[in-house]
Amino acid sequence: MQAWPLLERQIILTQRIEQLVKLRDHPQMTRSDGVKVWPPRWVAGVQPAARWPTGEVGTLQEVSKPENLDSYLFLTIEYDGLQYFGIVHFDDLKFCEDMYNLLQSKMGCSIKEIGDLYLLRTL
Repeated sequence: MQAWPLLERQIILTQRIEQLVKLRDHPQMTRSDGVKVWPPRWVAGVQPAARWPTGEVGTLQEVSKPENLDSYLFLTIEYDGLQYFGIVHFDDLKFCEDMYNLLQSKMGCSIKEIGDLYLLRTL
């Protein structure tokens, strides 16, 4: 007779798992104009553009939010002993704030690890 509550819990758990998506694949990581914001494009003033890294590389060193650009985050990574900078620009201000808080908690993690994080699709 206790099977129904267990079955209901399994259904609820399954529904929640189906709502999970990796950060890099989250719908809010693609802007309405189709531009993917993760991973950022990495730039550095000390190297020619041809040598800038691409993709989910490096370790997150800093995240900042400019005061006059509400939906932007500036990221700093370290990769091969050099610092690189990237910008992520979101359509949704609340999601930008949520990502800022999440990234603040992930300082020192690799960009790939961060991209692998699971988020609720409705975050």
